[in-house]
Amino acid sequence: MPTYSNAYEILKKVRYGLSEYSDPIQTGMQGATTHPNELLMDEINSAQLYLYSLALNRSPGYFIEKAEIVGVDSEYALPNDYGGLVVFLDDRLRKVERVRQDNLTRSTSGGGSKRLYYHKGSNLVLDKSGVTDTYTLWYRKKPRNIHAGRNSTAGTAEITLDERFAVRIDDYYNGMIVENVNENIFDQISDYVGTTRVATITNNSSKADFYGLVSDLPEVFHHLIAKKALLNIRTTSALVKSKATKADMDLFNDELVTTFQAWSDGQEDVDIETVFSDFAPAARSWGIVAE
Repeated sequence: MPTYSNAYEILKKVRYGLSEYSDPIQTGMQGATTHPNELLMDEINSAQLYLYSLALNRSPGYFIEKAEIVGVDSEYALPNDYGGLVVFLDDRLRKVERVRQDNLTRSTSGGGSKRLYYHKGSNLVLDKSGVTDTYTLWYRKKPRNIHAGRNSTAGTAEITLDERFAVRIDDYYNGMIVENVNENIFDQISDYVGTTRVATITNNSSKADFYGLVSDLPEVFHHLIAKKALLNIRTTSALVKSKATKADMDLFNDELVTTFQAWSDGQEDVDIETVFSDFAPAARSWGIVAE
């Protein structure tokens, strides 16, 4: 069985670190707290993004993903874990070049080029209209936001995600691991409907079961998410009982280096000395951590 750290466990560790833990507060059912769950989940996702940026800088190849995407009237929807373009290829595997919208060549229906595109929101749009071919996208994947919540679907192989946190985009959580905290089982989301917030899984999940989504980051970094989030809160929040010390930051920095050493075993493009010099000043600074 995988040893993931899910968002429920991460939130619990952050609350313990702030001396603000109780079961009612953790589950969001009741109880006063200085830092609400919504704020802490924002910090947890910021910490996840911070670790991702370091890992991406050290081993960009690890995060490269391939997707076959089908055009809808020349618009190609980007994957929900899209973090940056590597290369966009047409149906004959020729490179599609980016063009500014003011340099588009199409002026009438059927004009323009299938090998020119521009970026619009979460879509890549071809210069030529009406294209429905399957194109190939190579891209850098990034971790999707995680959260913990309470299921509101009764006794079925699905979970209705918490309305406070759930993204209202179809398929956003597809492929992510979710753990049922009450039943101590893990599952993979096969489908997600944004309007209803319903995620399809394999195992039955009872109404009122608590769940935690699992980070898309490599598992070796999971234990650092809570620690980084806690450092950020203890450094920046005026309401914490115990501010982060230089010793706390040094300890996190040392663990970060050790983790990268473990992860970089076999990662040929990782230079641990470069890693250390890149993040050491930020991790060891006193006061607000500069990222």
